[in-house]
Amino acid sequence: MIDHALPQENQPVEIHLIGSSHIDPVWLWPWTDGFSEVKATFQAALDRLDEYPGFIFTCAGAAYYQWIEENF
Repeated sequence: MIDHALPQENQPVEIHLIGSSHIDPVWLWPWTDGFSEVKATFQAALDRLDEYPGFIFTCAGAAYYQWIEENF
């Protein structure tokens, strides 16, 4: 069965990649430093979107999306 899922020889392969981020904003740094890391990570994702319009990004912390929305 798995043979049918694998590409045949000399056939093009399409690979899908999704940018992902895991940040723990209060692990070994003050909250403000963690927030700065979240902001920098989201900015980097936006920069990739400018470079690659089909870019997809996800982040593990749902609260980070709210922080960005409320502060920028």
